[in-house]
Amino acid sequence: MVDEVEKGPGSSYTIVAEGGGQEWEVDTVALCTGAFPQNNYMEFIGCEGYSHDYSTHAGMIERLKGDETVGVIGTHLTGIDIVVELERRGHRGGIVMGKVKWTVTIF
Repeated sequence: MVDEVEKGPGSSYTIVAEGGGQEWEVDTVALCTGAFPQNNYMEFIGCEGYSHDYSTHAGMIERLKGDETVGVIGTHLTGIDIVVELERRGHRGGIVMGKVKWTVTIF
């Protein structure tokens, strides 16, 4: 389970596991909670490498070079859409998926 996302320098982020047991460094983050309004991580809106909702994910994916580690927060259809699109585009970087109150899977 993941507790939080922390902003690092530049466009980097850290996904923190519940209890601080593990951390994953990622270059970009997509918050994928579907059509539900999301108040979490609003402080990152406008930050480089962060996409807050489905309407901004395409632009984030377009800006990727292909080797970044992408953090996908949400493991249902919206999150899966992002992973499928990254695969379709030949993304070579890592993907960290976290479920909101969260289980993390590393591909």
